[in-house]
Amino acid sequence: MQKPYLIAGLSLLLILLAFATGIWVVHSNAASNANTNILHVTRTEPLPGYNYPPLDVTIRNAQSVQRVYAAMYALKRTQPGIYFCPFDNGLTYHLTFLYNTTVVRKINFDPAGCSFIIVGQTLHGGNDMRYADYAFQKLLAQTIGIPSLIPQS
Repeated sequence: MQKPYLIAGLSLLLILLAFATGIWVVHSNAASNANTNILHVTRTEPLPGYNYPPLDVTIRNAQSVQRVYAAMYALKRTQPGIYFCPFDNGLTYHLTFLYNTTVVRKINFDPAGCSFIIVGQTLHGGNDMRYADYAFQKLLAQTIGIPSLIPQS
């Protein structure tokens, strides 16, 4: 008599697991395909020992903004763990993607050290963290009109 309950319980567990996975895929794809047409980027924090000028740029070219947004979501996800990032000096860019006046996504990006970008949170409460490769960093720098994300002092 216990076998039917066991089979039914396992079946229900598999269905719930498939459903939860399906929600994650839909959530992830929906976020990466969001409609954005404005990108606001700032770099304002003074860093001890560095003389980086502040930056406040707004990009209104929808095609350029969407290219950066799509490239961000195409970046490789990192695995959970502890990372040693020896050249991280605390330089942070604050990216706000908007659709007209509605905020679509706020991102903090540290181009030094390990060059991680936290895109958002997963359904399980962890960070959706990705590695910002050279191509992404170059695209972002070109889009906001600076030669490099790490200013030369």
